[in-house]
Amino acid sequence: PLIQANPYVFQVHGQDRPFTAYLFGGASLNWLYANEDALKFNAEIGTIGPMALGQQVQQGYHKLFHLYPAGGWDYQLKNAPGVNLKLDYRMFLYRTGGDWFDMAFNPTGWLGNTFTGASAGMQFRVGELSKMYQSAMTNSRVSRNSRENMKHEFYFFTVPQLNYVAYDA
Repeated sequence: PLIQANPYVFQVHGQDRPFTAYLFGGASLNWLYANEDALKFNAEIGTIGPMALGQQVQQGYHKLFHLYPAGGWDYQLKNAPGVNLKLDYRMFLYRTGGDWFDMAFNPTGWLGNTFTGASAGMQFRVGELSKMYQSAMTNSRVSRNSRENMKHEFYFFTVPQLNYVAYDA
């Protein structure tokens, strides 16, 4: 008889990593500088495991879109609190005349009992650009002059980076 692989994961030996979800709340502070550098600090508190409601969300999504039944949740991680901090820096490096291309160096570090690691990359934007302190890229539209006419942005971007993951729950 022909043996077919089961497309659904219901046994623990058929999984390559534990099931879990991460439900959290967080807050961020942005420091925006006149030289267009930006520093962002994030703090979040949450939980992993059944209290994160991942099983209910995935099964509801699968049911809503008539997808296969999601299995494997019997083997999810136990409930555990999560406390994580993240520091993200964007160092503005260069912009062309006419504001159609710019680049920035982007190191990031995160520390917590759910995620710990670091990354470094380069951010490249091409299109109709605003200054970093007035850009969607830094989640900011800041001006000292309320009458200043902020131009709209339309750009493509990429952020190739190297990541080091010390811990990922």
